[in-house]
Amino acid sequence: MRSSTTRTHRPDPVGHRHRSGAVPHREGRLRGHGQDRRLIDWNNNGAFDDAEKSNEVACDNASNSATLTWTVPADVTNTKRSVDGEPGSRPDSYMRVRITNDNGGDGQRPVGITSTGEVEDHKVSIRVPTLQLTKGVDNTYASAEVPGLGADQWTVTGTGANDTISGAGTTGDPQAVAAGQVALSESSDNPDAAGYEAGQWTCAETEGTVAETGKPYSSSVGQSTDGAASLTVNNEDRVSCTITNTAKPGSCRGARSTPRAPNWPGRPGR
Repeated sequence: MRSSTTRTHRPDPVGHRHRSGAVPHREGRLRGHGQDRRLIDWNNNGAFDDAEKSNEVACDNASNSATLTWTVPADVTNTKRSVDGEPGSRPDSYMRVRITNDNGGDGQRPVGITSTGEVEDHKVSIRVPTLQLTKGVDNTYASAEVPGLGADQWTVTGTGANDTISGAGTTGDPQAVAAGQVALSESSDNPDAAGYEAGQWTCAETEGTVAETGKPYSSSVGQSTDGAASLTVNNEDRVSCTITNTAKPGSCRGARSTPRAPNWPGRPGR
């Protein structure tokens, strides 16, 4: 039997964009008896975990509203960004809203039967900042005798306050990182890499980003020195960075010495 409790929820059209440890608030319009609780699948793992639930708040019939609070779990930045239609991101996640007067509205679970109230699910976008690194190589001065190196001979790395991403030639799809300072670097174990000049790190918004209205891309990168630079990741930006190394003209990698002929002029003993 349903109670007389009703609730009107207006989904957030831009989704949730809070960092780990943040304490966001959301207000729902409702009236009647019972308590409201909401759960957001922050890490988009297909389940509503205990750490993903809000507090339980009684309906305020004077204002026909309830304000709920979450603490964003730590693993929200250890998963993929969840935005419909965005290449390299997962589809939107979900928020479940439950209201009931059973047991006074206490101890609500994400699933199960109640004799009063209602349950609704809504799609939500989870926007976290991401980073993608790519290595470029300019082999203009390479030749058949002295072939150039491939991009996979360098390791590109981004080290932030809580996250490090790294890969040979590329870090692959955009990976979630914490906003703030990220140290960009490149390295190689190949001795022939010494024949290349490191360029500048260049960064831009990742292609295909579904940006939030009113939140333009604003991340920036500083000057590079010996393949290292400091990147500032702002807000929930998706950042793609590239560094290109260029083969030095006249560099000889693996050159072989020419033996002297037996009757070379000036040979001792001649």
